Formats: sequence, structure tokens, C-alpha cells
Amino acid sequence: MVLVMLMLLFLAMVGVGLWFYTQSLLTSAAAQAARLAAGADVQDTTAASRRAADIMAQTIAGRLADTVRCDPPQSADPVMIEVRCTMAAPAIVPLLDGMMPDIDVTAHALREIP
Repeated sequence: MVLVMLMLLFLAMVGVGLWFYTQSLLTSAAAQAARLAAGADVQDTTAASRRAADIMAQTIAGRLADTVRCDPPQSADPVMIEVRCTMAAPAIVPLLDGMMPDIDVTAHALREIP
């Protein structure tokens, strides 16, 4: 009985670590997409959201990569580009699936002026 409890505690700690690691990956992908959209020669800023989803698809497993959603960059501010991405939380054990909140990140980049 104690072994089962210790195993569940270990898997929960690994799951929390995986959640933070995935959040870090998604933050990096959103930041790279924001920098791409902020380029001086970029006309289509919606390509940045596709780029963030592509980065995450190459980085994480298939089922989880399908949950990545990135909004097109907000260009209301003439100086800053903002990219918001969300994805479902990863789970190691199906029993712990849904225990962690979904990952929601926002990245900003300064717009380059030609």
C-alpha cells in the first residue's frame, strides 16, 4: 500500500515537472513566433502563429501537439507584437489527466521599423 502511494507521488512530481518543461517549450515557441512577426519585412503576421504550432509539433508528442492553438499576433499596438498560445496540459498517467491546468503563454516582441 505504501509502495502504491509512493509511486503515485513520484508520478505526480514527474507530471508537475513535465508541465513546467512543456510551459517553457511553449513560451520559447511563442517568443520565436513573436520575433518572426515583428520582422521589418514580414507582411503576413498570421504565419507567426503557424510557426509556433509547427515548432511545438516538432518538439512534443503527436496527441499533445494537436492541442496547441496560437492566436494571430495582435497588431493594435504599433510598437509591440503579442502572440498568445494555449495547449492542454501533458499527463504521464491517464489517472492524473486533467489535474493540471491548461498551459497559456503570451510572448511580446518589438516591431522592427523598415
